[in-house]
Amino acid sequence: MIEKRAPLGIKLLSAFFAVGAAICLLTIVMLLFSGGAPESIWRLNPEAHVAFQKLGKLSGLLMLIVGWPAAQLRLDWPSERGGVSRWRLLS
Repeated sequence: MIEKRAPLGIKLLSAFFAVGAAICLLTIVMLLFSGGAPESIWRLNPEAHVAFQKLGKLSGLLMLIVGWPAAQLRLDWPSERGGVSRWRLLS
């Protein structure tokens, strides 16, 4: 059987979605457990921390809305299963 290898562009997009999902997860964790060691990460972008605090609980939902599709795209990338994705099978 011939093994298909994913093109470089697909691998890069997959990595992009994985990083995006990880950043969203990290942000959700930092918003839920404010204070302590994770709080120092907000020094990288204090304006974002203030903006998320203004949104309140809605900010966690927003990050979930952004991160969930990124994680699903990474986990269900078509090239990982020989070009067949669940999305194509459903349509």
